[in-house]
Amino acid sequence: MSDGEDVLEVLKALVVLRRVLRTGASGNTEPKLPVAQVQVLLHLAQSGPMTMGTLARQLGVSCPAATDLVARLETAGRVERVMSTQDRRKVLVQLTPQARQIAEGALAERREKVASVLRQLPSPERAGFVRGIQMLAHALGADTGTSLAHAPPGTPETALAGPPPQGRAHRR
Repeated sequence: MSDGEDVLEVLKALVVLRRVLRTGASGNTEPKLPVAQVQVLLHLAQSGPMTMGTLARQLGVSCPAATDLVARLETAGRVERVMSTQDRRKVLVQLTPQARQIAEGALAERREKVASVLRQLPSPERAGFVRGIQMLAHALGADTGTSLAHAPPGTPETALAGPPPQGRAHRR
């Protein structure tokens, strides 16, 4: 393959990866949620309870958009607002136990799929693949102000997913 063909194949793969990472697509039978709501659930599953302002900043949306997303998820019984045990003035958003189980299952499924692919590669190819993905993430993240250093600790899935599409986070 020529460089141009390789670039085209990588870009095609990135389109599929972004769609899967943004939507949390999996084989489960849970009701379909809007992409922005899925991102909130996956982000809270990875990062834990947080204030609305922190959630908005980390998702790259406005506070009103984050509040609307959380309100919809709260109505659906997927998140709840709780008082901070460290500072009673703060209200935190956290997953309900049922939503945590669903989100952790989706993340575990995603990790297993990645691990399965990596196990198929011989060690030198695997190291090159991982390094290439890191280089690509760094190069693409530099354009958006996002980097692997800003990914939630331990599991970077939502960092790769990026923020919800502009203007769609608050739609009903």
